[in-house]
Amino acid sequence: MTGFDVLHQARRDVLGFPDNGGSLSNLAKYLRRSDQLADALSWSRWAVRPQAWPEGCVDPRAYRVQAEVLIDLGLFSQADAAFYLADPGGSSPVVQWSRSRALMGLEAWPEAWALAEHRFQLEALPTAALPCPHWQGWPQVKSVLIWDEQGFGDSLQALRWLPIALQRVEHITVCVRTPLVNLLRDGLAWLGNRLRVRSRDEITFKSFQHSCHGSLLSLPTLLGCDSLSPGHVLRLPKRSAVFPQTKTIGLVWESGRYKDDPFNALEYRRKSLPPVVRERLQASLEARGLVVVSLQLGDSAVPHGADFLEQAEALLGCQLLLTVDTAAAHLAGVLDFPAWLMLPWSAASRWQRGRSTTPLYRSLKLIRQPRPGDWDGMLQLLFQRLDQLEAA
Repeated sequence: MTGFDVLHQARRDVLGFPDNGGSLSNLAKYLRRSDQLADALSWSRWAVRPQAWPEGCVDPRAYRVQAEVLIDLGLFSQADAAFYLADPGGSSPVVQWSRSRALMGLEAWPEAWALAEHRFQLEALPTAALPCPHWQGWPQVKSVLIWDEQGFGDSLQALRWLPIALQRVEHITVCVRTPLVNLLRDGLAWLGNRLRVRSRDEITFKSFQHSCHGSLLSLPTLLGCDSLSPGHVLRLPKRSAVFPQTKTIGLVWESGRYKDDPFNALEYRRKSLPPVVRERLQASLEARGLVVVSLQLGDSAVPHGADFLEQAEALLGCQLLLTVDTAAAHLAGVLDFPAWLMLPWSAASRWQRGRSTTPLYRSLKLIRQPRPGDWDGMLQLLFQRLDQLEAA
């Protein structure tokens, strides 16, 4: 069934059973997936009324649906409270992992990092994670092997912990997916030969399953960090300018095409600029005398088969990056390169709400949709800032 068909059926179920908590919560869930957040919140509130459930016992899953809607709305404290009701004993890995997102929105970083570790207790491990047990023998070890997992942006964001890890252990091997290898070998060379970067293709799990190994994203909890460390950890050697123009802006308009489940498909739709918005943005930039270079992976400056080092080199030939919420934003952040991040109204909780800067990276500025789905309003804010910068 298509998303529309599923939502239609959920509405029919509510019409057939107008005060059934399960039907109400199901409708809220599918309204969220179709990005109808106001309606989703309304139905989710009806769904958690005791009178909608047999003997007044609300199914904890209904609170979890409500919490996810509240995160999308940026109501992080309310979301955290709903997650507590969904799992008051803290025994559900899926609820606790989801709750970590609410805590990121509240900038409660240590608590968020600790709860995110529940992902390794799920029935299926996260994308690209290697089997447990992890961190055997820590901290009485001289060397560790650290591997990446989840999205490329998550991996780039977590590089900030490697300098701290090198203060605790003599040798680190960072094992990452092929598109990241050259970027990390060059960008982390300043840390010396105690840190090696290798491709995951070079190593089999069998060869190190009895060694101390674990996820790059687990480092802040493993190291006992209580605050964010600086994110600008990559240092690339200076090269001749890729683009000779003095007013060159890099543009990335589409997030990763991870559409394997409804949540990822929703994130893709939210984050990516629609074609008409992208065309309007590019035309307005060019009308201001700016040269626009596409840094979208697979496009002109970063062709198919290119890796993140090639994207970084193209990026460093520009004066500014305009990007949606995708790995390119984190690439700019770890390089300390000026970038403006174009965010949907329901942005990921790591970017909080109502902020124009982020504690994750000092070089990023945040420009948000003023209302849900309002890319035109976001463009107006972007052009105002651009014109102010030009005037200054």
